[in-house]
This record gives sequence, structure tokens and C-alpha cells, in this order.
Amino acid sequence: MLNQAITKDNLLKLLRRHEPKKFKMGRERDDYATFIENTLKSINPLNHNFLSLKSAKVNGKNIIIISDIIETLILRKCDDNIKRIFNLKKQTDRT
Repeated sequence: MLNQAITKDNLLKLLRRHEPKKFKMGRERDDYATFIENTLKSINPLNHNFLSLKSAKVNGKNIIIISDIIETLILRKCDDNIKRIFNLKKQTDRT
């Protein structure tokens, strides 16, 4: 069965190498885990509004900018869930 829970461990797996420094989460993995755990306690996952979404225009294209790391990680987890549920694969350029 697919694990769809948004937990501290799932979000730690989605964290990229440069993000802890960029968002000042600490120096060690335990610091990251504590930061994510404390922030998740304040979020109601059933009724969460993404407040840090902003739209911008870059090179004539509309893009979405997310300024909050927790919302970024939650969106990555949702994207991961959708890919797994529908068995989506990246298309290669050679096809």
C-alpha cells in the first residue's frame, strides 16, 4: 500500500542538499528533523492554505514561486504521491 502520510521522515527524504542552509534550518540532520517536526505540528494537514504561493513572469512565462520550505516539501510529497498512484514516468527526449 502506498504511504501517503505527510510525516517528518517523508519530508526529510524530499529535502535537497542546499535547502537547509538557504532556509536556516541548522547544521545537522537532527536540526532539520526538529525544524520540520515543530513546523508540522502547527499545520493542519486536512485544511491547509498555501499562503506563500506567488506568481511571477520570467522570460515571458508565468511561474509560481513558493517561499516557505515546509509548503515546498508538502507539494513535493503530493507530487510524489500522484506519480506513484498513476505510475507516471518521465518522458525521455529520444522517444
